[in-house]
Amino acid sequence: MLELIYRYDPDDPIKQPLPSTPAEAITMLEAGNAAFASLMSSLDTATTQTHVIPVSARDLGLPEPETGSLSQDPFAIVIGCADARVPVELVLGQAANDLFVLRVAGNVLGTEVIGSVDYALHNLPTVRLIVVLGHTGCGAVQAAVDAWLDPTSYLGLASEHHLRTIVNQVLPAVQLAADAIQQAWGEDAATQPGWLETLIDTSVIVNTGMIATTLAAHLRTAGSSNLRVVFGAYNIETRTIGIPGIDPEHPLANRLMQPPSDPVRFRAAAATYAAWHRKASQQRS
Repeated sequence: MLELIYRYDPDDPIKQPLPSTPAEAITMLEAGNAAFASLMSSLDTATTQTHVIPVSARDLGLPEPETGSLSQDPFAIVIGCADARVPVELVLGQAANDLFVLRVAGNVLGTEVIGSVDYALHNLPTVRLIVVLGHTGCGAVQAAVDAWLDPTSYLGLASEHHLRTIVNQVLPAVQLAADAIQQAWGEDAATQPGWLETLIDTSVIVNTGMIATTLAAHLRTAGSSNLRVVFGAYNIETRTIGIPGIDPEHPLANRLMQPPSDPVRFRAAAATYAAWHRKASQQRS
């Protein structure tokens, strides 16, 4: 059994400075996710554990004791999926007022999302980072893969304009993922065991990376070059974030990545992930 206790002491409030650089913000999110994953894995043990988490007034969304007011000062914008299994603050180990969270199926970009990002950039000077966070088992990506494999199934969305809009945005990622798998596996990739699972998972990574690339270009146009855009995927089973297999020195590290700087490197990164996924699947079977 695991007991979680959030403790706030107004007589001895803790102070946690906001990150001052994108690198510090990335470190805080990666450390938060590592702590969350480690905590959840302790549920597999038979012993009873009590875990006390000290929080500040700011963490709880309470006014600061000194000023009696609470300003909005998140250090990162997170564009995540609407999937209920991925509560963004929780999986990243953060609390109230730490993150400016935008959630939409497939973590796709629409005018409302871009507008919300621009609002945060123009009005929240504490923001140091933008994170695009996908996840395994994404229903929106699965729908796009189904439409790509069987275009007739796309006709079922003919009267569902809003759903079709989400699928349309993910379809280019599915095509690029399929090309990357073929590059990594060979011309007969689609006939090999595990191909469909790899296509879905690679599409999640590529979709997230493409959105991050788009946002990075938007930042350059908006003159916000001091911010950084990173992306990753949350693994629902392991509860970790990252893109396994991309970094040869740390193949399983829960790290957020900057999007590749050009299409050639982007495709190469996708092929590297597809090759890792194949090897990992073979080791599990």
